[in-house]
Amino acid sequence: PCESSCCGLKREPKFETVFACRANGSIPVTKYVCQWTGLEVVHAEIEGPIVHGYIVIGTRVEDEDGLPHTLEHLVFLGSEDFPYKGVLERAANKCFASGTNAWTDIDHACFTVSTAGSEGFCNFLPVYLDHIFFPLLSESGFKTEVYHITGKGADAGTIYLEMQALENTIYEKSMNTLLQTLYPPDSGYHYNVGGKLQNLRESCTNEKVKKYHQKYYHPRNACVIVCGIVDKRSLFRSLMTIINKLVLTESSPEKLVSDEVVQKPWIQEVIPDLPAPIEKLVKVSGDEDGGCLVSIGFLGPSTQCEFEEICGMLLLGKYLASEQIRATVQSEIHLMENSPHIVISQIIMQAFLFASDDISHLENFEKKLNKIDIIETFLTKPTGFWIKLLQERFLSINWATIFTEPSTELQMYLVMEEEHRISGRKEILGGEGLQKLAQDLDNALIQNSAPIPPNMLKKIRAPTTKSIVYHTLNRVHNPSWISGFPINLCVDDIASNFLHIGILMDTSSLSPEFRRYLPLFKETILNSPIRLENKQLIPFELVLAQRAKDLQICEMHLGLEAHPGPFNCGSYSHILALGLQMELGKVEEGMSWIKKTLWDTHWELDRIKAAAYTLIGDIFLLRRDGYQLSQIIMKDLVYADNSNVAVTSSLRQLTFLQSVCDKLLEQTEVEGNELFTVFDTILNTITDPTNISIHIATSLGKLTRRMTETRGGSLKNVLRNSFPFGVNNGDVDSRMTFANYPDTLWMHNIAHLKDDSCNQVIYGLGSQISSHLLMIAPGPISYLDRQLPALLTALRYFTHLEGTLQKKIRKEAPSYSYSASTRVSEGLIYFQLSHCSNLVDAYRAIVTMYRGYVNKTLKWSEEHFQAAKTSLIFESIESEKTPLSLASNSLLSYYRNVPGTFTRDLNTKIAKVRLKDMRNAARKYLKPMFSHDYACVVVCPVDQVEDVSAGMKTLGKNLIVKKSFDD
Repeated sequence: PCESSCCGLKREPKFETVFACRANGSIPVTKYVCQWTGLEVVHAEIEGPIVHGYIVIGTRVEDEDGLPHTLEHLVFLGSEDFPYKGVLERAANKCFASGTNAWTDIDHACFTVSTAGSEGFCNFLPVYLDHIFFPLLSESGFKTEVYHITGKGADAGTIYLEMQALENTIYEKSMNTLLQTLYPPDSGYHYNVGGKLQNLRESCTNEKVKKYHQKYYHPRNACVIVCGIVDKRSLFRSLMTIINKLVLTESSPEKLVSDEVVQKPWIQEVIPDLPAPIEKLVKVSGDEDGGCLVSIGFLGPSTQCEFEEICGMLLLGKYLASEQIRATVQSEIHLMENSPHIVISQIIMQAFLFASDDISHLENFEKKLNKIDIIETFLTKPTGFWIKLLQERFLSINWATIFTEPSTELQMYLVMEEEHRISGRKEILGGEGLQKLAQDLDNALIQNSAPIPPNMLKKIRAPTTKSIVYHTLNRVHNPSWISGFPINLCVDDIASNFLHIGILMDTSSLSPEFRRYLPLFKETILNSPIRLENKQLIPFELVLAQRAKDLQICEMHLGLEAHPGPFNCGSYSHILALGLQMELGKVEEGMSWIKKTLWDTHWELDRIKAAAYTLIGDIFLLRRDGYQLSQIIMKDLVYADNSNVAVTSSLRQLTFLQSVCDKLLEQTEVEGNELFTVFDTILNTITDPTNISIHIATSLGKLTRRMTETRGGSLKNVLRNSFPFGVNNGDVDSRMTFANYPDTLWMHNIAHLKDDSCNQVIYGLGSQISSHLLMIAPGPISYLDRQLPALLTALRYFTHLEGTLQKKIRKEAPSYSYSASTRVSEGLIYFQLSHCSNLVDAYRAIVTMYRGYVNKTLKWSEEHFQAAKTSLIFESIESEKTPLSLASNSLLSYYRNVPGTFTRDLNTKIAKVRLKDMRNAARKYLKPMFSHDYACVVVCPVDQVEDVSAGMKTLGKNLIVKKSFDD
């Protein structure tokens, strides 16, 4: 797959099979060990078009210099055989992957890649491993990626900016304090592996990073996890180059497998118990005083030797946090069905890090791979078992309790400390010193940006699409067998052991006054009692318990593709979607919850109060997150006041929910209560047959067989029983369709979003240390727009890893993340900068770059053009990596007014995009972004509002300062 300059012994390495079993009783999992090096390879044969790879290194720290975190970043800057920054990302794009990724945890670093098809994975793997085992670790790379001082005296560096955005958040502060309290200083769990800002400035060095790499990045401390369909012989052959190189690096194969090398760092870890309960109060920077985050922790049993007990504790913990034990079991089953690579890879990582290969640990490994069988045994445990477990493992253990409070005084102190440090530094360095720092940084950037020789990338073979294995489905719209059913129905026949149903209810006919109750309605209806037809009232606790037995998933959200959160609306936000998932053997029981939820719910004031207070708490947390806040504010600017997006926005819901709570305190629970009437009106409206569509995804063959075996009737009868509309005896109306109005129906006219000073705003946030910017411009309004493939390619051209935008930002003004995307249902293009240390310089650099391409003063790169297309095609294939995700795209196609094959058709069109097509699309759609004053939102540290406003004004953005969310 790759012709390395160090071809080694040119012998195929020997791998011994040490373990084989089936995960969840169905997915083959095999563990191999290289006899020459000790490198472990574990292969899980998960069906689908995507192959997921995880390379895991066991790591441990003894201070807060952030060495594992810095090393994780520096790995991507080049290797011995590929000594150029960007090779890894370009190789990934060439091999049908959308770049690479990595994370650092307390006990390991993990490097990931996902490719479409096995050929690309095997071609890319040796390049990745060369970077991991033989990174350059250059001084120039350390300077730009980890930490440096800019020519203006400010602290910067990619890692520094990342940690700057985290260090003073309430969750980070609370968790770090909890870990430091639970674990002694000689434990690796005591420290912040990301690195403290002070350590990154003062004590973290590239020499330390090199020594850390020598100590831990060794094949006996590494595991390659492969989740997907890959030929075993091809996989081992792809490892030949790196294995031979590892052998040659040492004096002999025997040395590599001797006991003198570094062992896995966590196998012998022993943690002493807390001698007594501990409580601590911690302050964190905040916009306002008041409120508190309480974090409680205690030491538990061994995950390796007492796995069953750990499972019981996790279930009990979920129960104590108001989630039924059955619901936890169901969520495990759901995750294994829809994301088996996540579940299995995590289990393999834990076994690699903490267990040896003796027979007891291998048996424990097999248990974990089939943990659903274990956790299901707890469903029949008597009450006495849980009381004993609670007493022995929770109440009799010494706790560490951390109280973390926001403090405006600390916020002011940190701002002053930062200003004092930078001003003092400038005074010491003087103009000459600052100029030297700027020159040093420029030199480092030049070294890191050295052009990659064309021949180097030619060593990596581009795969064909033959090895990509797609999922398939058969879809039916309003099938004839459902005659007389008055609701629009779509059925996707997929390979699945479950039935997934979405009830899609149109809220358009509700007045804005009623629609602003939707977040409270959603939160309440899933946490309320029900009254059966015989008038029996079932308390909400029993409702939750029984529902958890019958369903794996029961969720309600506004819009499709909705992000988690009570105030987030997905695309087609006029749709209120109720989603259920159930086992095929429980279809009758599972489907009965449609009627119980939408027709039998009984409203109680106590449940509404609880829901309201929960939502108010969520709003306060959202308002501390600058990234999310910029999204929320932009949506509020873009959408009309009568839209679901606007009326359910967290910006408007706080005052509304507080007024609801005030009313609830005054009212008594009597029939005809105002809130009950509102909720009943909402239900009666959205459950009218003309406002409902249904989407079902399941294996019709398996379902029919299962219902026949259990004498459960037919899907037709189950559907009729679930929707109490009665039956009309006519034929199916094939003209019934989805309420697929575009989001533009609920938005302000694009002219309203242009040249309006009210749409250019800046907010100061005390909880923020970095800045965020979000901008919009007009985009295509149809998914069938001929220029959409070219526009998508242009946006990816600028934003893919090692693309033009990343290089420009890295050179001019560091920003931890950035994106450019189009939302066709809204007819908008979005551009975002996040976690910027210097927003004005970053924006200036981007405007200069975009205008250069649009005005033809900068030359478009054929290589970046091809990489953008490959990256897009992979992302598209990944969106259908499971049968359920394929069915989800099928549902979206009805709302988008496109064929069911749209995703794969789009891939074909992207592959045919020409460079000149991309240029034309960029000029048409991107030029307005930076030459007209469309809506723009900036969220920055409160002490930087004045400077950022002044700087953006010089670039044509006249931002209006908003001092509160009620302005």
